[in-house]
Amino acid sequence: MEVEYKLTTENAKILSNEEQGWKVPTKIDNSTIKEAGEGRFVMIDLLEASTILEKLIVPFDETNKQLDYPGDAFVTFKSTTEIEKYINLAEAKGIPRQIMVDVFANYAFSFSKDSIGLLVSTTTVNHSKNPNFQLHACKEKIVFTTNKDLKAGEELLLDYRTFIMPDFYVNEFCPANSITDVRTVMMNLN
Repeated sequence: MEVEYKLTTENAKILSNEEQGWKVPTKIDNSTIKEAGEGRFVMIDLLEASTILEKLIVPFDETNKQLDYPGDAFVTFKSTTEIEKYINLAEAKGIPRQIMVDVFANYAFSFSKDSIGLLVSTTTVNHSKNPNFQLHACKEKIVFTTNKDLKAGEELLLDYRTFIMPDFYVNEFCPANSITDVRTVMMNLN
């Protein structure tokens, strides 16, 4: 059976909070950051250290030609070759290459020098030098926890400058595709 491939930004809007790995009710709405477009907001009060989201760490599998990954997955890539294979598979499903390159430019991140990852459904959270949550990598998942108490209706904000971008991504993939990774963009703005 043919699986329709959806972009990470589309999945964030069509999958339920639970399918995406959210542990608390959230909604996507206009961001409080003027230039940011949309953001994600919590719908209930939360205490500091509350787990708000969990994403499964799933290595890229080139035999998964349908790109059929769980909605709560963080697909990891260990080389530019793997990223290119993923993009080629998406192109075979009708997604233009430039759109996929833009997805990697804007949504790929990492917590390790060994791999870069892409969420199957983006978190739709924006950058801030004053984040209200953080992520921790465990063996099989990434756990997102609040780093302060939050009130219902507050926008979730993450410091993109804390991402660790692998050399192959920054020095090979990005220049070959004339893009700048999201961490470098934020470092240059601040």
